[in-house]
Amino acid sequence: MGPLRRGVGRLVAGPAIPPLVVPFYHTGMKLVLDRSKSDRLPICLGQRMSIEVGDAMDFSELIAVHRRRGGSEEELHVEITRRIEVAMQGLQARAAERRREERAVEVVDE
Repeated sequence: MGPLRRGVGRLVAGPAIPPLVVPFYHTGMKLVLDRSKSDRLPICLGQRMSIEVGDAMDFSELIAVHRRRGGSEEELHVEITRRIEVAMQGLQARAAERRREERAVEVVDE
């Protein structure tokens, strides 16, 4: 996973009522959704995909406190983006651990 761009933070901080952010991390989508096929539904059945979903993140308190203190919007965007990125890295690690566990079970079953 590459670094997130700070525009993510701008999207969260921009609205009058900040949205809840639900981070998720997926693997295997390229195997499931094959864009090289010319079919109407380029879906490859029988492929393995996994999704890790994190807890909802509410940034309204962070935004309110930051603005009351007179911090710059750029700093706010960077901090929101950093927190989302940390959450996603945790999900990526959780996905990797789950895959290691699944492989260990597959080896035992053989």
